[in-house]
Amino acid sequence: MSPITSSYSNEMHRIDLGTIDPNHHNAVAKHYEDAANEMKAKLQTQKELLQEYEKHSYYYGRRGQDVQSHTAANFASMKNISMRI
Repeated sequence: MSPITSSYSNEMHRIDLGTIDPNHHNAVAKHYEDAANEMKAKLQTQKELLQEYEKHSYYYGRRGQDVQSHTAANFASMKNISMRI
């Protein structure tokens, strides 16, 4: 996992969980469900972008290969994070 993804992920959870009482289990469970749903939505977006780049790579020229590999890396990273949530 990249340091940027790691710090973003940890920062997001630190801010949100800081406002929730740890003894309020329903609120904590809802927080994690919301985080998981958000990651699934982002993962779906990245998957759709990757499919678009693979179908129409000729639209993007040389830069398209860089964008495609970057999107594939983002997809793999988000998939790995979503499995752990």
